Amino acid sequence: MVHIPMCVTVNLGCCGTFSSSDWEDISENKTLPASCCEVIILNEAEECTAVHANKEGCLPTLLALLDSKTLILAGVVLCVAGIQLLTIIFACCLYGQFRSRYQGV
Repeated sequence: MVHIPMCVTVNLGCCGTFSSSDWEDISENKTLPASCCEVIILNEAEECTAVHANKEGCLPTLLALLDSKTLILAGVVLCVAGIQLLTIIFACCLYGQFRSRYQGV
């Protein structure tokens, strides 16, 4: 099972919430998750450390990504809301026609 934080870290090329130093308090031996390092050059290091890690934090990177896609997200939300509203109107019209046909019986 893939963990969401690891997936975000790999896809956005970031490490930690604000920077790779966020892991210093958690990690005992100063190593970082492998997802923080895009490429580890084997003759330099065997583990991901702060020297090789992505320097940018995931929160600012994610916020910048969402900010750049705000208009697309708003458009999709408005389209879905419009389709739902049309569906409700259509259902009410259909209900009215069925009700008027069966009242005369």
